[in-house]
Amino acid sequence: MVFSHQRGKMAQFFQLRQTFPQADQVGNLTVFNISGNNYRLITLIDYRYQKVFVRAVLTHSEYDTDNWRNDPWFS
Repeated sequence: MVFSHQRGKMAQFFQLRQTFPQADQVGNLTVFNISGNNYRLITLIDYRYQKVFVRAVLTHSEYDTDNWRNDPWFS
């Protein structure tokens, strides 16, 4: 998966939020609402190296169980 930003590199979350307004910072992870809020894409974004690590893709109901917060990269 590749995220592209028209103006160059994203150095911080607020820049990402300008392109993806549905993204939320939760702990160390960034959560994207996708497909009309039916799914959640949970990622860890390394802004320094410009890499996105996909940690989970969940339905809305799976996300609501909060089990994804047990991910060791969460905090």
